[in-house]
Amino acid sequence: MNRLLLSAWKTGDVLYRKCRKFDFDDSKGDNIFRIIVNNYHGPDLQVRGTWLRNGDRIGELHLYNYRLQKILANATFETQLGLVALREVRKSFPSLIDFMNLSPKGQSIQALVGITVLHKGAASLGFDVFDLDESWYKHFKAFYMRWMMRVCHPYGSERFNSRGESLIPKRVVMMRDSFLSKYGHKAICVTN
Repeated sequence: MNRLLLSAWKTGDVLYRKCRKFDFDDSKGDNIFRIIVNNYHGPDLQVRGTWLRNGDRIGELHLYNYRLQKILANATFETQLGLVALREVRKSFPSLIDFMNLSPKGQSIQALVGITVLHKGAASLGFDVFDLDESWYKHFKAFYMRWMMRVCHPYGSERFNSRGESLIPKRVVMMRDSFLSKYGHKAICVTN
């Protein structure tokens, strides 16, 4: 069933990309992130001594779920999934750095921000993790992301059934300077 849904999803991805208008979308490469440059709307957050405030320019991180699922489909054990996903995340960072350094929109980014149920390993990558305020948005994201987990994750149904209530979306944040300092030396310059 997941494969059928993902095949349909792959077909609809072109329309999805047009609707979302990503500022960074490596649709022909192997990056698992997409970015929309936007103003931050949320509570002021202190992130390792620097403040992220309402209205600051951020890069909203979005997972390219179809591509990630395709990569994870070859994992044979659930414990292997986390390691493969972590490798793919790290492999995607150089392209994000190039976007942040070379694109005018990317240069305006003050922080990378994402909302995800896959926040368990975010701190080890240097992201700070914050709870979302109770709101309709949090409940909508929880419903949507749990559904995505069932569809995309190779062990999604089992994982949801055993830990469904613990799959709560959280905000992950890393300030631009921290991200570039931590991962910038691995960037690959892209020229046209």
